[in-house]
Amino acid sequence: MKSFGEILANLRKERNMSQRELAEELNLSHSAIGMYENDNRKPNYEILELIADYFNVDMNYLHGKTSVRNSIKFMSEKNQTDTPKIVKGINLSEAQFALYSKTDDLTDEELEDVANYINFLKSKRDK
Repeated sequence: MKSFGEILANLRKERNMSQRELAEELNLSHSAIGMYENDNRKPNYEILELIADYFNVDMNYLHGKTSVRNSIKFMSEKNQTDTPKIVKGINLSEAQFALYSKTDDLTDEELEDVANYINFLKSKRDK
């Protein structure tokens, strides 16, 4: 699992920015960015939110809890149990939605285990 500092440095480098440029964009000191990236200092919640908003990523991604940069937002109409659930414009059955909504906080390794189990179930069906 990557540290916050590694993730911040990667996000910054993806935009071809220097630490100084990022600091100016976020109205922070250059030294603060350096300390964050070296994991010598942890930002407070407000600064984490600022960084997440700037890079358009979720807090869980910044904390290294997931490799998914943005959580998929689930939408459904209130009090409409027969309304299909929508994930990124794709209608899901109730069972698919229930399964998918339980995976949002799994690690990459756990998601791989889920995928392997699904493949196992499918292989049993194909016999």
